[in-house]
Amino acid sequence: MRLLQEGLGSLRGAIGSPEQVEDLVARYEAAGVDQVIFILQAGTNRHEHICESLELFAERVMPRFAEGREEREAKKAERLAEAVGAALGRREKPHKLTTPYLIDETAELARARRRRRRQPTPRQIAEVVLANTKRAARERAAAMLARVIDGADDAEIERRLGGGIVQRAMFTAMARSFEPDAAGGFHGRLVYELSRPATGSPPTSWTIAVSDGHAAASAGGTDDAALIVRFRLADFVRIAAGKMDPAAPLLENRASFEGDFALAARLPEMFGAPSPY
Repeated sequence: MRLLQEGLGSLRGAIGSPEQVEDLVARYEAAGVDQVIFILQAGTNRHEHICESLELFAERVMPRFAEGREEREAKKAERLAEAVGAALGRREKPHKLTTPYLIDETAELARARRRRRRQPTPRQIAEVVLANTKRAARERAAAMLARVIDGADDAEIERRLGGGIVQRAMFTAMARSFEPDAAGGFHGRLVYELSRPATGSPPTSWTIAVSDGHAAASAGGTDDAALIVRFRLADFVRIAAGKMDPAAPLLENRASFEGDFALAARLPEMFGAPSPY
């Protein structure tokens, strides 16, 4: 509402009336942008609603920007000709195949059928069993934690789970849930700082060290952390129990990251949570 009151309604994105979307596109045009992509096939949008939006855009918004397009494109091509020529000049020449590339659909299907018939190796079986065991253990731990905090406010959670023994158990379980394939080759230390404002208790810190495809938890922080994650203890516990979306504390300014933000985006999957994408 504040954006609308200040006359900046188009800054909500490409959502709104044709006039608001036209204003948004005009702002991009004024900034030098000459191509935009709209994502309509998202969320619960129905096919007929997507088609309706496309038709409305073509009828009410596009004509203004289609007018004079050929002239603008010609000027753009002239302006960029030297740069495009230089870029193409640096490109390697096309490679030529020494033998013709043949597509043999029958042979490809036969190979695929043979691969499906192969028996899994003992190592593959062991990996599946281990993954299933880890997933089951995570689910049992989350369910147990959810029962412990059921109906508890922040202060009660801090009193119940603020002790060193309980936190050590949580972070040890978290380290055991580490998934090397989701870590993207990361090696280093992560520090979790958990505040306890509801009871006025001092914050606690825990370090998870990742090395050679394994993770280990220890009490205290470190000066060489690749990432520091700051949460309220109650929020951290609710996230671990599956009772809170990890993004909620960040959006409500109750949590923060310091360090490698790309690493922060991978944290849930690194420790066994399903991908949000």
